[in-house]
Amino acid sequence: MRVEAILSGKQAAALRRDGVDLALKRVDGQSVAQRATLQAADGFNVFRQYSGAGGLKEEFEEAADDNRKITKLVTYGQSLNGEDIIALKVSKNADRDRDGRKPAVLYLGAQHAREWITPEMIRRLMHYVLDGYEDGDKTIRRLVDRNELWFVPVANPDGYDFSFGPGQRLWRKNLRDNNGDGN
Repeated sequence: MRVEAILSGKQAAALRRDGVDLALKRVDGQSVAQRATLQAADGFNVFRQYSGAGGLKEEFEEAADDNRKITKLVTYGQSLNGEDIIALKVSKNADRDRDGRKPAVLYLGAQHAREWITPEMIRRLMHYVLDGYEDGDKTIRRLVDRNELWFVPVANPDGYDFSFGPGQRLWRKNLRDNNGDGN
């Protein structure tokens, strides 16, 4: 029987000690982590980190600033490393109306660190809604005027940003040391 799994070095060592034969999966002669790292080095950079200059957090702050009539930026928590976790509320009178007054929907990305596509989808949807409202799209105006749309680009900023580091593309979790071993 053949099984594919993503394992830590310790997990792989334990399985080898138990007599399990392991082989690193390769695509065109490269490990998946090596391949992702090389793609990023070659300019495949549609995905951006959450924090820092040019990051998603900064873009959402700018979107809130540019669309004050229909947005409210909320910091709803902090990550283990002290990074603000933000949500952008989009609704008519977003800053004046009590949260939850209207029907609401939540768009949440990157609960798991390596879910790079979800923040990008949420970023694009946020811009689609904001641009459509500004351009007078009747459907979007009705949606925004009658509802609350909440956009959370990254729910796990520490793990998400960590997954951009060399060799960490497949990192899945946050950075909490669950077992106290310092790793």
